[in-house]
Formats: sequence, C-alpha cells, structure tokens
Amino acid sequence: MNDYLVAYPINYYIITTITLVSYFTVGFLLPFLIVGGKDRSVVLFIFGISIFSYGLQFELERGQFHTLAMFFCILAVYLFHKQPKYRFFAYLLFCISVQFKIYPALFFVMFVDDWQAWANNIKRFAVLGLVNFLLLFLLGYSYFSRFITHIKTSSAASVELWNGNHSIIGFLNYILTPKAGLLGESSMVWVGKNINLLGSLFILYFAIAFIIVLGNAYRRNVRDIDPLLLMVCMIGGLIIPSINHDYTLPLLTAPFALIASEQYIRDIPQKRLAVIVLLISSSSAYALTLLPFIHKPLLLKNSFPLLIILLTVTTFLSFLREKGSVDIDIVQ
Repeated sequence: MNDYLVAYPINYYIITTITLVSYFTVGFLLPFLIVGGKDRSVVLFIFGISIFSYGLQFELERGQFHTLAMFFCILAVYLFHKQPKYRFFAYLLFCISVQFKIYPALFFVMFVDDWQAWANNIKRFAVLGLVNFLLLFLLGYSYFSRFITHIKTSSAASVELWNGNHSIIGFLNYILTPKAGLLGESSMVWVGKNINLLGSLFILYFAIAFIIVLGNAYRRNVRDIDPLLLMVCMIGGLIIPSINHDYTLPLLTAPFALIASEQYIRDIPQKRLAVIVLLISSSSAYALTLLPFIHKPLLLKNSFPLLIILLTVTTFLSFLREKGSVDIDIVQ
C-alpha cells in the first residue's frame, strides 16, 4: 500500500521543480534586487556557475529541501528590510523556515532595522523565539520529545563518516578514519582523546567571529541587509548541526554573491590591497565548494576547512567597509 499522497516519480518531479524555483529565487532574484542600482553582473555570474554545482545536483538527486527552507528565510529577511509594510509575512516566513530546518533560527539577528533601538530588538527577538518554540509542539508533546531526543543523539556523535559531511563533528570524526589519510597514527590518537575539546574550540571560534561581525554591524548601525552577517549566519547553519551533507553548500550562493557585490575600502592603498587578498581567498574557497570532493586536494576534500576560510575572511572584511556600503536601495 502506498503511504504517499503523490506517488513516485511524480513526487520527485514536484520537489525537484520546487527546489529549482527556490534556488533561482534565493540564489539570483533576491540578490539581484538587493544589490539594486549597483553592478549586478557579479550576481549573474555567481548564479550562472553555481547552478551547475555539485552541491545542487546532490540536493536534487537526494530530493532534499534545504534550499526551500532557506528560500523562506532569505525571503523573510528581504521583506523585513525592503518591504516593511509586509513584515508580518516576513515573520511568518521566518517561522516556517525554522520549522522546516531548525538552523535558520540563527538568522534572527537579520531582523534588525536599527541597532540602537535595543528595546524593540529584544522584544522582536523574544516574540520570534517564543513563537518558534511553541510551534515545536504543533504536532503534540510526543513529537517534540522525539525531536529533542533526535537532536541529542545526533549531537553526541556523527555516524556520517565520509567527506560529504562538513559539520564540525562530522569533520573531526572523519579525519579519525584511516581512509581519510590526513593524520598519522599518533595524531589520530591525540585527536581522538581531545575530540570534544577540539569541537568546543571550533564552536568558540565561530562564536567569536559571529560576535565580531555582529559588533561591527552594531558599530556602523547597519539598517539594511548585511551580507557579511548573512554569511556568518549561513556558515553557522552549515557547521554547527552534527549532520550537514554537501547538498547544503548551494546555500552559500546568495550571501557570497552579495559579499562579492559590496563596496569596500578603496581610498587607503594598504586596506585596498587587504580587500583584494581577502576577496581572492573567499572566491577560491567558494569556487572549491562547487566541485565534488573527488576532484579536490586531499586536505580540502571535506568542505569544512573551506567554510572556516570563508568564516575568517568574512570576519576580516567586516572591518574593511566603506561608510555606507550596505545601505542599498532597490531600483524602483
């Protein structure tokens, strides 16, 4: 007896179509609108090469819906900043994205239109947090209990020991396997004994980067969509959950396109050189995420080191901005 509402292969065609439409919207259309009157060729180029990426083909092959979840999240951020009169729908879409995949909850910091208005921001965060928590009980307490058990179990140890799991736990567990070929016997013993410590250090590293980028957004009182903060949130969603396969890598397209389209310091030669070096580094790291791991160098077959490079570059770039570089208006 078929338990599905729509039988295979029709259900696969449907989810594939939904994923492609979602990817076009979140990877091209929304960045295209956000960039506004500036040169949009970078957005078009990045989308053009990303549509053929290994990660997107992997997601389509597995019938996953991470792109759909991020479609709701990024659209919510767009509506919040660019269409304030539709903010109710922005909050609704954000809640839907969190219920699809829990990691979009990291993007709550994107819902700020004035960093100085602490009372309003705290109230907004509190309401969004409470609503999303209550929605976890939508199918009853037993479902919530199973969800919590699943989170605890998957966080304790990753069973996905292969190159395509780029989470912190997945990466650390994978390099302990002989087939990884990254560590000597003594190094594997040391990593095995200190794996929890190393995992905590990576979490701390992410937290420091997150706070720095957040602090720079506060310092500049960014009132628009901040591409650097968007990228940090995205990377957190890709490395913190214990199981995160390479089919989530296409989610980097939108924040990277926005970062590459942004204006940075140009008046000071030393800082301009630093921006060039950082953008080349981030572009190289992003380009490698588009390739299947069988075509990558041994040290980069797992995408976790590439995500750490992107996180580091993003953090440094947050110090190297033009004064009004993120205050972009849409061309009407």
